[in-house]
Amino acid sequence: HRTFLIEMSPFQVCRDMIPEAIPHLLSILYHRLGPGYIEDISLRRLINDRVDLCFVYQANQRCSVTSRLMGGQVPRELKFGFDGAYVKREIGPDYEITFKMGDKSVRVRDPLACSIEDFMTAVSDGREPVIGPMHIINTVIMLDQIYDVAENFWKS
Repeated sequence: HRTFLIEMSPFQVCRDMIPEAIPHLLSILYHRLGPGYIEDISLRRLINDRVDLCFVYQANQRCSVTSRLMGGQVPRELKFGFDGAYVKREIGPDYEITFKMGDKSVRVRDPLACSIEDFMTAVSDGREPVIGPMHIINTVIMLDQIYDVAENFWKS
């Protein structure tokens, strides 16, 4: 049984942040653990306008997931990892992205730019893009489940 924690800073912590923030989390799970489904979805309020979204992601293996959502952070923080080993994203003044873990750091290209390039290359090469239809359908189904739980959570 694995664990995954991601700490994110969407523009605001409310139901409307789900389509903005949660697809990133689901893509990491999909690419690392394989296609899966979610169950046992819950949200809980923490101090300082923080909310934990928790669920179990079931793929080739079971993974307990916590997404800690913290509003109002500038620059927008991101930290994530499996089983207690976390990387932190840092964004430089010219939007250069670096992942840091301990004393190691790796500069990476903007993931959105990489995804767009992969899609364009896939179209011209006649192949399936890395983020293809099954990934997108799977993500939308899980987003819908999370959104339903969040709608009831923010009504209370």
